[in-house]
Amino acid sequence: MFEAMAQQQVVSLHIENPPAFSLESAGKSKNYSFTRSNTHQGNLSGPQKEEVRGTHHHRHLDKILESLGLGIWCCDLPFKSLGWNTMCKRHFGLPPDAEVTIDIFYELLHPDDRAVAQQAIERSIAENGLFDMDCRTTGIDGQMRWIHTSGRCYDDDESRSKHFDGIIFDITEQKQVELALREQLERLKVFDTRKDEFFSMASHELKSPITSLKGYTQMLQNRFRKAGDGQALYYLTIMDGQLNKLIDLVNDMLDISRIQTGKLNFRDTLFDLGMVVRETVEHLQATTPAHQLIVEGIESAQVYGDKDRIGQVLINLLNNAIKYSPYADRVIVRIFTDQEYATVSVQDFGLGIDEEHLEKVFERFYQVHGLANKESSGLGIGLYISDQIIKRHGGAMQVESKLGAGSTFSFTLPLSRKDIPSA
Repeated sequence: MFEAMAQQQVVSLHIENPPAFSLESAGKSKNYSFTRSNTHQGNLSGPQKEEVRGTHHHRHLDKILESLGLGIWCCDLPFKSLGWNTMCKRHFGLPPDAEVTIDIFYELLHPDDRAVAQQAIERSIAENGLFDMDCRTTGIDGQMRWIHTSGRCYDDDESRSKHFDGIIFDITEQKQVELALREQLERLKVFDTRKDEFFSMASHELKSPITSLKGYTQMLQNRFRKAGDGQALYYLTIMDGQLNKLIDLVNDMLDISRIQTGKLNFRDTLFDLGMVVRETVEHLQATTPAHQLIVEGIESAQVYGDKDRIGQVLINLLNNAIKYSPYADRVIVRIFTDQEYATVSVQDFGLGIDEEHLEKVFERFYQVHGLANKESSGLGIGLYISDQIIKRHGGAMQVESKLGAGSTFSFTLPLSRKDIPSA
């Protein structure tokens, strides 16, 4: 589109509708002037026809590039001239008739971007490779713009010269959006950090008084049990149950804080997963008269990990199964193995989960609204903690569910220590 270092010349043609067209390169131009004539274009020679046709193509292309906001730059090497179209100059705050040199180009770049741009250009020229970068311009109009420029250095076999050509377009709005998003992300990170700090502080502050309340409650239970005061004992039993819920909540909050800081402790040993499953089910069954907890599958499976943490996962799954199947009377726990992994699944026949929620149920604080009443809903952290514990053991958690038809949550654990990823 641009002819660098072209000598000024005038080509006179005779056509009926005289257009005007100019290509600029470092202040020098090739001007095409036309005079009105009744001579039909058919009388022009072949080269003259091509010249006229090329003029129309150039004008049409300029309009297209201007509508797209696309700047074009063409350079002969070693940087004897820089050819920029009007849109390219506009991206640098230059008027259409401005002359451009390589020094002016660097001067119009933001000071922090000049060295990087110069190195990228020199590397492209040395390697005959691509040049592609985002940078800022500080135009003579005083406005800072973000531009994306992309080009390539290549050899022209016909003229035996080297060229460096490419395009420029304004990305200021895009960069402003990116900056706003980054600032918002930083604010969210600060908020998230403060939230974790609050959880850690609140859970530690709550743990001591709740532990004291638990101790006094047990002491009063023993006293009223000896006194034979059944009514007081009944109320204290309810109180003790609520305190247990508070203790579980505080422990979950502590676990969340430890997971975020990478300080969740594990005491790994070789243990029998089948025995942990049976003991956990037996313990919960004693306090769950409305549901029958059924264990199916193998008797024994040796795994390596933290037995108490795995029990914590199983308790969470069983409590959820009981909570979200208020109209069912059974929960089935299955345990089986393959050559590498042991799998434990907990199936309920309750409310079920809509498919749109299945991929999110293991996210922190995610709650599936509408599954149960507000009294039975939690903070949405139990499944997240369970998922993190199982991942730490080199396993994975899955869920299968259909709304109105119950859910099956399961987790896998490697049977051998070599399958456990390093912490």
